[in-house]
Amino acid sequence: MLLKLLLIRSIGIVLIASGVMMVFTQLPALLKTFAGKLLARLNQKKK
Repeated sequence: MLLKLLLIRSIGIVLIASGVMMVFTQLPALLKTFAGKLLARLNQKKK
């Protein structure tokens, strides 16, 4: 029973860690697209 709980917990930690790593690797691209959209919107307002 205890072993099962530890296994579930370790799997959860691995999933969370991989999720965090994915977010960190995707973050620069997301920020670039977000900044691009924001700049485009600002440029439209100026015109």
